[in-house]
Amino acid sequence: MATIASEDTTIERSGTSRKVVIKVKIAIIILVVILCAVLAAGLFAGSKLYDIALNPGSDKSAVFGSIQSSNEVSGTTGESKADIDAWWAQSGYQEEYLQSSDGLKLHAYALRQSEPGSRWVISVHGYMGYADQMVSFARQFYEQGYSVLMPNLRGHGKSEGGYIGMGWHDRLDIKAWIGRILETEPEAGIALFGVSMGGAAVMMTSGEELPGNVFAVVEDCGYTSAWDEFSFQMKALFGLPSFPLMNFASLITRVNAGYFLEEASAVSQLKKTKMPVLFIHGEDDSFVPFSMLNHVYEAAAGEKEMYSVPGAKHGQAAMIAGDEYWARVFDFLTRHWEVQY
Repeated sequence: MATIASEDTTIERSGTSRKVVIKVKIAIIILVVILCAVLAAGLFAGSKLYDIALNPGSDKSAVFGSIQSSNEVSGTTGESKADIDAWWAQSGYQEEYLQSSDGLKLHAYALRQSEPGSRWVISVHGYMGYADQMVSFARQFYEQGYSVLMPNLRGHGKSEGGYIGMGWHDRLDIKAWIGRILETEPEAGIALFGVSMGGAAVMMTSGEELPGNVFAVVEDCGYTSAWDEFSFQMKALFGLPSFPLMNFASLITRVNAGYFLEEASAVSQLKKTKMPVLFIHGEDDSFVPFSMLNHVYEAAAGEKEMYSVPGAKHGQAAMIAGDEYWARVFDFLTRHWEVQY
């Protein structure tokens, strides 16, 4: 009888163990299914964010309607579009092309002084903008004796590219344009100027090893990093936290565009810069928040100045401040030009 009871107990325990194993297997399967569903949903959402934010061919008006303010930047007060267009049409500008390090055909407008001078500025447009929108800025520089190069960033205007670089790969393209200027004018002094994403691009460029010809950088309303800017927009527009969607979007960006969003950092590049930098930002900027000004300013390792413009929204500092804006810009550039040259 004792033997039979022992056998029954063993069988019962064996059955219980099998039930436990089955339950564990079922739990693991359910967990794997849930994880796969979360991963699939995350990759889908990350892909959608990438498409909205970094595919230059997608419609962004429904989500990023406020970015239009950066596409209507004006170099001065009192200028009409007709006046600017007329000046540009008779300016004698030329179109130039070069090949990027990864094989893209890049486009720029070049406006040279009638007698070759020794000062150039590379003037860089913003997110979803194009070089033509920098004409009013070009006029200001040209009338102060600068030759002007206005590149279309990759994926914008007449430049090739299937994604928006957010300044990161653009930094290498700007470096290539610097080389193009020096091919014909090896003694030229070159300043970098950019607005919005163009501001971020010139900050990122400043952290590269640049020729000694580059004497100063002026950035207007650039962001700290692509990650920070998109995280800010996600919260502002949708009330969503950055985790985990930004992590998925960054992974998709790496696959499709060759960089992680956190790589595209003006802050990290400014920590390496040797350039004097003038930081400008509108105090009412709600697209690239005004608080980012302090972060990029504090990060800069070289000589630096800060200029904030009350009442200016995104990309409107020059329009709101007018003559004071340009007095600050040219005072900064002239002082550093004289130091170097």
